[in-house]
Amino acid sequence: MNSASSECKTSYDARSVSMGILFGIWLDHPIHGKPAQTFKPEEYTQAKFRKAYEELHIFREFVRICDLRRKLGWPREAFDGMIRTLRDNRIIRVIRADESMLTQEEIRDCFVDENKTLMGLITWNGR
Repeated sequence: MNSASSECKTSYDARSVSMGILFGIWLDHPIHGKPAQTFKPEEYTQAKFRKAYEELHIFREFVRICDLRRKLGWPREAFDGMIRTLRDNRIIRVIRADESMLTQEEIRDCFVDENKTLMGLITWNGR
């Protein structure tokens, strides 16, 4: 292994460790109400997301994001990251939430996009 590759790997490893520590501190913070846990992205797959979506989708055109989030029970980072990825790749369509029709818990479990817009429904494209 050459020295440039070794330096890059060391730098990447240091960033990974730092991010892991920060994420653990974030999860431990009382506002999140959960003890620290190990975040393993490989556990949160599109296939699992799609399966949960299909189970909720049976009699509806759209699935409520809060229901899907609760069904999967994934960490917010994993769930929101999956929505962003699928949305950005035009696999799903995300629709704005009507806050007047939601409880505070449902609002909390919706998805907030980069523009701070509360999104409440998704539908799989091409169905």
